[in-house]
Amino acid sequence: ASVESPARPDFEGALLPSEINSRQVAKWMDRKTRSVKVFVGYLLSGLYIAVMLGLAGYVYDIQDHLVEEYETVGKIAAAFLLGMVISGGCFVWEKLARKIVAWENPRTDDDFTQDLIWKLWPVQCVVAYNSFVYIAFFKRYTPTQCLNGNCLAEVRLNLYMTFASYACICVATTIVNAL
Repeated sequence: ASVESPARPDFEGALLPSEINSRQVAKWMDRKTRSVKVFVGYLLSGLYIAVMLGLAGYVYDIQDHLVEEYETVGKIAAAFLLGMVISGGCFVWEKLARKIVAWENPRTDDDFTQDLIWKLWPVQCVVAYNSFVYIAFFKRYTPTQCLNGNCLAEVRLNLYMTFASYACICVATTIVNAL
């Protein structure tokens, strides 16, 4: 026999006959309303990805100026800035995704977790890896090319800076949360 998962405490729905056992009553949300909310949630995910890609593109756009003006320090500053965009973007999206999924009103805790994973994974994957993929596979074909023609060294530098900026964000959040 199939067992029905209990509704989350903050689930908003109407008391209706259970979909598993019609003699029992359980909280359910109208499927159409839920579908519209999920669709809007995915639209917001796509919009966030577009904004983050735009920010990464902007960093690449100013990177040449920074390198021209400040040489190695400019390269490190651009990599650190890109790391902040990636780390900050993932951090902000995690907070937003939880609010979006809560607004979508999944019925059970398992549904909430599943919906959250499907909101977090695509966005964080694109935000976290787009710059590395660009540098490793495409930048050598652009007018700016890679630093000293070595794209892997540039990927490595950007990975270090992303890690450093992520560590800074984690420490800052820990301090802020402790206050």
